[in-house]
Amino acid sequence: MEGRVQKIYYPKAKFLKEVIGDKVNPKTLKVLDLGAGSGYFLKALQQNGFFNVIGHDVSSNQVK
Repeated sequence: MEGRVQKIYYPKAKFLKEVIGDKVNPKTLKVLDLGAGSGYFLKALQQNGFFNVIGHDVSSNQVK
């Protein structure tokens, strides 16, 4: 999992952090990821300082 998070999802989470810049504090921003799958993007968000994250997926096989 860590390789996929670092290679694919970490750059996207870092970009999001750069886009919001000083406008919003990532530590207090609430992030809801619908269709979160296995949660790779949420993990990458946490690695970028987003701590209030939650994911939901309709497939119970994805969420473990």
